[in-house]
Amino acid sequence: VCGVPFENSLTLRNFFPQGISGRARIVGPADWKIEPQTIDLGLSAGEEAKLPFTVTLPFDAVSGQRPVRIEFDLGADRHHQFTVYRTLRVGSDDLKIEASSRLNEQGDLEVTQVVTNRDPEPVSFKCSLFAPDRRRMMSQVIELRSDTDTKIYRLRNGQELIGRELWLRAEEIGGQRTLNFHFTAGK
Repeated sequence: VCGVPFENSLTLRNFFPQGISGRARIVGPADWKIEPQTIDLGLSAGEEAKLPFTVTLPFDAVSGQRPVRIEFDLGADRHHQFTVYRTLRVGSDDLKIEASSRLNEQGDLEVTQVVTNRDPEPVSFKCSLFAPDRRRMMSQVIELRSDTDTKIYRLRNGQELIGRELWLRAEEIGGQRTLNFHFTAGK
């Protein structure tokens, strides 16, 4: 849920033959709030630890797998600095939004929005398409159960939007979930 802190943890195991101490710095997308961003750690040889942290997502957080890197600065037999790359999933695997675009024969940019629900529980969304220098366009997905819903938005003078970033946002009706999808308009 965007704007609400959710708890996570960094699970570590010391594979060095002696104890280690140092810091791990968690770096996500620039608009995420990660607390604490830097975690002090000390582990004896073979010890495993779960180090908690929270992530608060902005209201326009992009759904799907998002990159996170963890920068380590450790002291063991000598000084070690290295980076580990991981991903955090924003949203759930059973619900997603995607988009594609193309210019039609009339020169309009056609944006195809696809909302997929893999859960038998029905979902409803109020959807918005934001394009630079254009009015917001809206649609609704109502009571979608274990299926895909496709909507097409048409934007006049589409050539003006080629190469520019567009944003689809789906806000759950009667719920807290928000799906965001940013993409570059293509021909």
